[in-house]
Amino acid sequence: MESNKKGALLIYARSGSSRLPNKALKEIGGYKLIELVINRVISLQNTLPIQIYLATSNLPENDELVSFVEELGISVFRGDENDLVDRTIDFIKQMKYEYIARVNGDCPFVDIELIAEGFKYINQDYDFVTNIKNRTYPYGVAVEWFKSDFYKKMANDVNENEKEHVTKHLYRKINEINHYSIESSSNNSNTSLTIDTQQDYERLKLIFEKYSKESQLKLNYKNFKNDNTI
Repeated sequence: MESNKKGALLIYARSGSSRLPNKALKEIGGYKLIELVINRVISLQNTLPIQIYLATSNLPENDELVSFVEELGISVFRGDENDLVDRTIDFIKQMKYEYIARVNGDCPFVDIELIAEGFKYINQDYDFVTNIKNRTYPYGVAVEWFKSDFYKKMANDVNENEKEHVTKHLYRKINEINHYSIESSSNNSNTSLTIDTQQDYERLKLIFEKYSKESQLKLNYKNFKNDNTI
C-alpha cells in the first residue's frame, strides 16, 4: 500500500449472479460493465488519497473477471463468495486502509462527485457516510464510506441475512451510529439505474449506446430526468 493512500475504494463484483450471470463482463456501450465502472471512478485516484480495488470472491469462476480487471491495471482482492461482511473484514485486516468506500460493480451511473463529497465527510469525525439512509438519489447512484476500525467493531453484530450485503447491518443500528446522511434537493428515489436483471441490462445498454465512448464516462442521471425510458 502506498503511504499516502488513506482510503480504498472497493468495487464489489462477481461472476455468479443468479439473475444475470457474468454481468460484469457484459458489453454496455463501448465497454464491458466492470470496465465502464472502473473508468468512471479511476480519476479519483488522482484527486483523493485512495486506491481502487476489485473486491471479488475466491471461486475459480471469477478468474476471467480477475484477469480482465488486472489487465486494466486495477488491483484485486479475493475473499468469501457469499459473506460480503467477511470479505470486507479480510480486506481491512490485510490492507490496513483507514477509510473504505463501497461501489457496486453493476452500477454504470456511479457518480465520482458524490464519492468525493462523501470522502470530505468521512475525513472528519463521522464513522459512516451514506446517501441511502434517507434515499433521494436513484438506485445505482450510491455513496457509502466507513472507517475501518468502526466497521470491524460493527462486524461483531451481523445477522445471517445481512452477511450477503456489505452494509445492511449498519442500517439496522443507524440511529446509534455517528453518521452523515447525504441528501439531494430533489427526490429521484423512484428511479433505478442498477443492472440486476436482463431487462435492466437491455434498458441501460440502449441509453449508453446513444453516446460516444468518451461521453459514456460522464453520463449523469440528471441528464435523463425527462426520459421515460429510465
